Amino acid sequence: MLTNLYEGDKMKCLKYWPDTELNIGPYTIELDGMDVFDSYTVRYLTVKYQEEVKKVTQFHFTAWPDKSVPEDVTSLISFRNLVRSGLTSSDGPIVVHCSAGIGRTGTFIAIDYLLEEGAVEQTVDVKGYVISLRHQRGKSIQTYEQYVFLHDAVVEGFTNTICQQSYLDVL
Repeated sequence: MLTNLYEGDKMKCLKYWPDTELNIGPYTIELDGMDVFDSYTVRYLTVKYQEEVKKVTQFHFTAWPDKSVPEDVTSLISFRNLVRSGLTSSDGPIVVHCSAGIGRTGTFIAIDYLLEEGAVEQTVDVKGYVISLRHQRGKSIQTYEQYVFLHDAVVEGFTNTICQQSYLDVL
């Protein structure tokens, strides 16, 4: 989740998780716990349907204004790495959303994809990927500022990775 429930006096997203427990038809959603940090919150949920129980982790980035970019690129890269590190091979797909689903969502998906692709291919094509993404979801990466931020975030993401790998090599 890349939006807050309200930005100023404008509602950006309905709250779809409970404070404790919520029953929606045959589904029960329970909030098992929550960790709050400066720029993000992690919520641990249990979703029950009849006898089936699923654990869901919601990663909520709280420092990204609509039609803008986060002040700190490092905080978003750290958040993205946290989301990635929380995945296991048995998990389903990541669901990413903001308010309209194009600006922040498109930028985050592009950052994630390009960092994954770059790690494997040793090269990235930012412009080509943005064009490809926009064929799937029109107007993804909504502003010039988000497009520039995407470049900065990819550089930061690779710099972070290279620094971490160099540090581990020394150990």
